[in-house]
Amino acid sequence: MQNKAFLSKKFSAILRSAKKLALCIGGAYVIACVAMTPGCVANSLMFYPPKASYSWDTHGITRIAMPDGGETAAVWLENPGSSKILVFFHGNAEDIGQSMGLFQALYSKGISVLAVEYPGYGPSEGNPSEKNVYAAADAAFTFLTEDKNVAPSNIVIMGRSVGSGPACYLAEKQSEAGGLILQSGFTSAFRTVTRIRILPTDPFPNISRIGNIKCRKLFIHGAQDEVIPYNHAEKLFEKANEPKTLVTVPDAGHNDLTRVMGFEQYVEVISNFVKDES
Repeated sequence: MQNKAFLSKKFSAILRSAKKLALCIGGAYVIACVAMTPGCVANSLMFYPPKASYSWDTHGITRIAMPDGGETAAVWLENPGSSKILVFFHGNAEDIGQSMGLFQALYSKGISVLAVEYPGYGPSEGNPSEKNVYAAADAAFTFLTEDKNVAPSNIVIMGRSVGSGPACYLAEKQSEAGGLILQSGFTSAFRTVTRIRILPTDPFPNISRIGNIKCRKLFIHGAQDEVIPYNHAEKLFEKANEPKTLVTVPDAGHNDLTRVMGFEQYVEVISNFVKDES
């Protein structure tokens, strides 16, 4: 009888401990879910605005009206000799001014370039967030199709790293777009860390969108990418519909892809895709 009483007490203690552990884990999960909702910790994890590398007075910078009445900056290099336009979304720790050399090189290849700034980056107003970046993408498309009378089929959308998020968003929404380029893109922002979805929120869910995108697609990814592993490109490519092309740069990581690939070849691959001269 004493043994039974002892075992009963022991079992009750274990059960109480298990309940406490479950409550702790559940509480931590709830806190994490709240913290990761848009406008909270998630934004600080995804966006790292650098010190502005340009100003409103920099040559090639234009102002784009945002839906909320504010303005965001953009590099606008209009090439009168071409109807093709590349809309570019940059990575999370850079601004559009840092890639001016790339935009000028693409311009020299005979295409126009619209590089969109994120709210809170450069001189642009507001704060960077998934929602606000989507708004900037929408504003850029409106600028081209309504202000500049550009046909959607002449617009190719490109996103680098975190820029793959607004790029996929816009390509899915604007089904008549002429093409999509993802450089070092992820399946979703958090899955670069967790590998699988473990929270209710999943910022920039590219893997859920890629199968709905109808235009031709080009994926460029470094096989040695230490930030966004190469298998993200493989998963996106596998789920994407034809026509699609995957360009693997064997010895490239996340931040040296252009150098390893070779700047001239890199520009050539992008410009040929935009002009559909593959």
